[in-house]
Amino acid sequence: MQGAKLHIDTRAPLYALVTSEDFKGAFAPGEQTGFIRDMDIPGRGMAARIGGRLLHSTDSSTSKAIEKLQSIVAAKLDAALSGAEIETLALGSTEEWIEMLARSIGEQVPQLPSVASMVPIVFASSERRAQERSKDIGRVLTAIETVDGRDGLEMMLKGIENKLRKDGLDDDEIEETLDCIRAQRNRPGSLIREFIDFLDDDALARVRLQVTMRIMEALATQSASEGFKEYVRRVTQCYEIFGSPKGEALLLDAATVFGQANNSDFSEHLRKALFYNCLSVWPEWSAQLFETRTEPNQGFATVREVSYRFRVNGNNPETGKSAFDTRMARLRQNLVSEVDPNKRVKRDLAELLFLHLVIPKSLAKPDTLDVLAEAKQFASRLRIDPRATIEKTLAELASRSHVVDGLADELIMVLKTRSGKVIGLANAAADKFRVFLHRDIVNWDAIESITPNTDILVKSETGENSVAWFGHLSVSAEEIVPGSLASYSVKTQLQERALVATSTGTRLAMKRDLSAALLPVRFIPVRWDKGSQTTVPDLWDDKPFEAGVGVDLQYDLSLLKLRVTDQDPDEERALREQLRAASVTAFTLLAYVTLYEVQRRLRARLPEAGITMLRLQHTGRQADREADAHDGNTAVYAASHAIEMALAREGFVKVQGVTTQADSSTLRWKRRGALHALLGGQKLRFPLEGALDKVALVAYVTRPCDSHPAHADADGHIFLSCTYVAQRDQNGATLKTLYMHQRLVESRKEFRTPQPILEEIARLRQMGFRHVMLLSQHFGNRHIGRAAERHAPHGTLEFLDEVVKRFPDVYLYPLRRDVFPATRLRKRDNGESGFEVLSFKDHQKMYESMSEAVLRSVMPVYTFATLAVVGDEDSRPQSGFCTYFFDVEQRITDVEMRETVRQNILGIGNEAAEVRKSLISVLRAVHFMESEKAPTKASPVLMPVLDPYGWANPVKRSAAGEIEVMTRRRAGSVFLSLPAVLAHVTKVLHKESE
Repeated sequence: MQGAKLHIDTRAPLYALVTSEDFKGAFAPGEQTGFIRDMDIPGRGMAARIGGRLLHSTDSSTSKAIEKLQSIVAAKLDAALSGAEIETLALGSTEEWIEMLARSIGEQVPQLPSVASMVPIVFASSERRAQERSKDIGRVLTAIETVDGRDGLEMMLKGIENKLRKDGLDDDEIEETLDCIRAQRNRPGSLIREFIDFLDDDALARVRLQVTMRIMEALATQSASEGFKEYVRRVTQCYEIFGSPKGEALLLDAATVFGQANNSDFSEHLRKALFYNCLSVWPEWSAQLFETRTEPNQGFATVREVSYRFRVNGNNPETGKSAFDTRMARLRQNLVSEVDPNKRVKRDLAELLFLHLVIPKSLAKPDTLDVLAEAKQFASRLRIDPRATIEKTLAELASRSHVVDGLADELIMVLKTRSGKVIGLANAAADKFRVFLHRDIVNWDAIESITPNTDILVKSETGENSVAWFGHLSVSAEEIVPGSLASYSVKTQLQERALVATSTGTRLAMKRDLSAALLPVRFIPVRWDKGSQTTVPDLWDDKPFEAGVGVDLQYDLSLLKLRVTDQDPDEERALREQLRAASVTAFTLLAYVTLYEVQRRLRARLPEAGITMLRLQHTGRQADREADAHDGNTAVYAASHAIEMALAREGFVKVQGVTTQADSSTLRWKRRGALHALLGGQKLRFPLEGALDKVALVAYVTRPCDSHPAHADADGHIFLSCTYVAQRDQNGATLKTLYMHQRLVESRKEFRTPQPILEEIARLRQMGFRHVMLLSQHFGNRHIGRAAERHAPHGTLEFLDEVVKRFPDVYLYPLRRDVFPATRLRKRDNGESGFEVLSFKDHQKMYESMSEAVLRSVMPVYTFATLAVVGDEDSRPQSGFCTYFFDVEQRITDVEMRETVRQNILGIGNEAAEVRKSLISVLRAVHFMESEKAPTKASPVLMPVLDPYGWANPVKRSAAGEIEVMTRRRAGSVFLSLPAVLAHVTKVLHKESE
């Protein structure tokens, strides 16, 4: 304890632990040792998760060990706080803390507006007169895909059967061969199983890539810009020359600088649909709106609606630069500034060449380019002198930044003025494709000597198998392609919907409530200084984000990093993986138990105090996936999020990270962004409309924490819920996060009848809440309309009937939600915060294309649209909308309750309309409360966030508290769920309340 600052040194105990012989002996891999036991690394392309299950018969000893650790930590904490009041660690208000942080980084204190403005909109048909269309504020571009999806394996087997019969094999031999292949489908990790997944996902991505090219070609025909036309021509030509099945190979050889491991074939990159994401101006498929399956006379068909959005070189909020300039900076860093032969830069080199080929030097007078000749010249120069070639190409590309800006402007202009014609032209060119599998995808020699374990498909020697398969797969509008083994059709129908404002915005008084006491916690990297024989901060500057009070939790990155190379034997790699997994878990557990004891003492004195955890880390996410998985910063990132979820059981906790190593301009953007992000989730004063004084929202997600492809019946989940409560008082109403709960769910039965929700409803009822919205969000679930209940185990909410019987005076509203992209067509006015669709009738144009079966089960009741931008308003007119769906198929036998709930959520009748207003007010307010956006220039209104439930389905595994702990060459990965590990600890710490 130094003044009003408590220093928690995790390095000393962790170093003592990991360097002890007992530690190595206990956790080295063996029959009776190892931190992770009984784990077979899954097959290539597959993942397993662990963390929820303890070694058999160790539950009791584990609980006792946790209790012992808690008592040791409590004793040391009491000694450190001796003579000091725990309240001195906290600040009197969050507002005071924000002011201190702003001063520490040389920024102004955020001045947030105290009003929001919501504009009512409707989904309208695009088939209207030009004068009416000119008033549209946004467009949603989607494609209805109809896949003639006979079983992928059977389709291929039919082709194999035909060839074998032509080769003279008799029927018995053919049938025996086909049965042998069919049996492989059910074998975990088999190549056939991987191939079927490839057909369902990757192969269809190639169709969607073709659709994006047809869209851009249609846009080019409607554009007056020669530079735009040339850009589109070059992209499609690059694909045809290198990425198509007949594409040429082109070796990118920079071995003299980056090593042989970074040599690659340019054509392999262009065969990957996701590679085209490096284009800063281009469409991309974004979200699947729905999927249905029908049973036609022959086979079956899958109908999907997939939305497309446009990348338009928007500003990157972390760098303050455009997407193109940010990519150039990353390529320069990886290829020039930080050259490392052990770093994977294959894709970086391919991106450099691709962008060099496709971006013209001028929009007004674009240069003509022989794409193939220029690519070959680049490859030749790269082989002879990689450094000079890369630096010259980067400099030339950087000078074309204004051209990329112009391409984005032209794309936006054509979308605004001529999108109707574009859709028609694109549909004419992209009406129907066939996906062809070529005969050479089968290893016919293997067919002749097939056994149950024989791989009958070609495989990649070095990279992913999908790359090899793409070489034998083609997408064509032709009905027949010579040499094909099998094919299936994909019919694509593009359509457009418009978002239209129906009136001017309604102003709503909203303001952050920063009056609550706050405990600041900083995660500080440290290192051991041999000279002074002490622990010192491992930072260039430890003064930023220093408030002078609170907790500094110190960690040593060197103890959390995995040091392995591809040359390490598997035995050595396994040892290091086990020890690293144990050390990261030990750090997480030690940090959590210590912070738990601190907050327990603090909240005994200050019950409403919040906690903010600011993670200072050296770098952000590594570009290379493997390097990122092994990085100590990634481990701390995952651990901090796991600790946040566990501590949030006691009250409001927020974690935010900021990197400390960057150039001065980028560092300022990162610090400013972190400062504003810390306001997200704080209490919000808002107008609670309607008749209700209390409304609760319970958002929950189930995420797997124990799973293995070879053991489908042994899966376990972690159940995570977040409870928001809104309550009216004399001065208005306040919305706040009450807490988060997490619990391990070890059986399917328990999974389908979630006890934690029943307990939460009981708690809320005791607090006086009679109207509770239940928002289910399921990890890995397909988007709305996916009928299979295995994807949404709580989708039908069978347990509602039991809830009604237990709590007959509580009204439950089961909801689902989904987020879809849109392209906005005009700038957001300063007086507009967001947009909303309020009634089911106004949603009809958006969802009329869905099958009746879909809308029988879910009903759109409210849409919140940001239709805003990321970064500079002028640069990125991208946006989206978040729709809440009422789960119509409730299995409640109480007809009166079922009908009352339905009328309330739909607002049928005067009394129900007032209830609905209250419910919608809370859903709307959550989007403002969870917003981490900095106020835009001179904006008089608050800015909301499109998806306020990022914790439920985080983009990165590490944001969910998961770290990769095991992987092998040509095999899958094993991920450790730190939240699941801490769920065991939480259960022990709360034994009195369990």
